[in-house]
Amino acid sequence: MAKKNNKGGPPKRITRPGRPLGILERERFTESTLNRWNAVSRDLDELHAVLFFGLQPEQRRLRKELIVALQTVPAAMQDLSQWVRIVTYQYSLEPLSSAGSLRDVGGQFNAGSELDPGTLAAWPALYIAEDFQTAFREKFQLAQTGSVDGLTPQELALEHGVSHGTVFVQGRLHSVFDMTTSRTLAAVARVLRRIKMPSCIGRPKAAANAWRYSRICWHPVPSLNSWMPHLLVRLMCAWTWIQPTR
Repeated sequence: MAKKNNKGGPPKRITRPGRPLGILERERFTESTLNRWNAVSRDLDELHAVLFFGLQPEQRRLRKELIVALQTVPAAMQDLSQWVRIVTYQYSLEPLSSAGSLRDVGGQFNAGSELDPGTLAAWPALYIAEDFQTAFREKFQLAQTGSVDGLTPQELALEHGVSHGTVFVQGRLHSVFDMTTSRTLAAVARVLRRIKMPSCIGRPKAAANAWRYSRICWHPVPSLNSWMPHLLVRLMCAWTWIQPTR
């Protein structure tokens, strides 16, 4: 049995020579390790709450200015030629429906129907990919030929043996905002820099621990000066924003 790690901080991964990390990693943890991971998880939840409830009022206060900043960028057009969307077969009669995006609190690019009243009105988002492989990754989070510990993307998504429909889209989008360049996000970044970080009165221990676990130094930051256009581009284009879709 692996030795227990009695030092503070997040537990290190326990590995065995010749065995790569995979979906069975949890079976290599000791009970003590799992307890400490749960404690770290609670700390991160507290940090998330501190940041959300500390920053949300500022975001709402600057909402009009953020909208104006978006509107200063000239709208672009995007032609769709053989763009792709993959849906579970039961939804194939309405493959371009965005109803699923309105469930719960929404996704990375929209607000859902279960947000608290008075925050944001819900609006839908529709995910369409430029090619089949991208659409497959968006649906199953892995390449079509990928696997993890011998399991296919469909098996990992618990959709093995489930039928899916693939649709190809032709058309043109008007009033497109391109989030993949620093130039278009510069005005938004200037507004975001005015948002002050929450003071976190008393610096809650759990929140401080979460900062340390994330390798983020706990310093009094007067404003979000890190909100530079190139950082926004990196966040928008990161693969980690992907949320499961139907």
